Amino acid sequence: MKCTYCNKEKKITREHIIPACIIDFFPECDISYNSFMDKAFRGDAVIKDVCETCNGEKLGPLDDYGKDLIKAYFMNENIDKDSYIEFEYDYHRLARWIMKISYNDARANKFDDVFFDENRLYMLGDEAFPKRKFSLYAGFTVNTSVAPSWFFNNMQMSINRHPIFNLGGIFIFDYENMAIELNNERRLYNEFKEHLVYLVKFGSGIFLLIGWSSSLEGNDLESESLYIQHMFPYTLLSEDNELAILMRCSHAYNYHHPRLIDSRYSKEYADLTNSCCSKETDIDKVRQELDFKWQKNVKEIRSKHEIKKKKKKKKKKKK
Repeated sequence: MKCTYCNKEKKITREHIIPACIIDFFPECDISYNSFMDKAFRGDAVIKDVCETCNGEKLGPLDDYGKDLIKAYFMNENIDKDSYIEFEYDYHRLARWIMKISYNDARANKFDDVFFDENRLYMLGDEAFPKRKFSLYAGFTVNTSVAPSWFFNNMQMSINRHPIFNLGGIFIFDYENMAIELNNERRLYNEFKEHLVYLVKFGSGIFLLIGWSSSLEGNDLESESLYIQHMFPYTLLSEDNELAILMRCSHAYNYHHPRLIDSRYSKEYADLTNSCCSKETDIDKVRQELDFKWQKNVKEIRSKHEIKKKKKKKKKKKK
């Protein structure tokens, strides 16, 4: 069988759709979710179409890099909603990793994307630059809703193909009545019909990959990339920088539904609604009380998982 990446006839191995090292962070998550396909799948789901060389020697180090990145920046569940993250990154390694994970999802769901096919050698590191242009954005989430994560299946890991860009916003400000109101007009950003978009969420970290159509070039591509950053609360990462300032990109009404990308100003309006509770309600306190038993359970599961991992390592050493 031919390897998907190098296109050579070789012995084929299994590759996790979501890297095993990321799954290890969240052993309490039995399933992950693909919102575009409206399909749940096992957290440790695999595909078998990559050779040992590509999987172990070339793609494996990307997982090691991604693991360290998630552990360093996106495992803190108590981050303040008004804070920012100083995010140090290696642009091409991060881009290759997010692209590889998105490609895994595309193959698992039988999507035939020219963007991934033309960037196979870039993902392997055999080519320094991609053949097809892309933009990479990042942000982080904070639960500002009254509902704990387990109300919505505790989705710590998700891959979302073609997320919804809600340009009009969930909320609008009624200047006549000086009040925040629900926006009944659904105004979506529909400029992505010919482009490929993936949103990958691990822990509190969210990465947005836009694979641009070959028809978009030069100044038009740059303008489109900057427009997304201007309208939505995501930071555009650059190959010319190693440090970016990330902001919270979620609010109470899309935290549990990361596929819904809301506008910057709607996020601010949503924060003022106090999760649709009375002004006197301390929503953080209510959520923490509801979440107490679940978080205790999570700690126990993760502790047992670590013990199992250590036992497996000891057995391997004995062999």
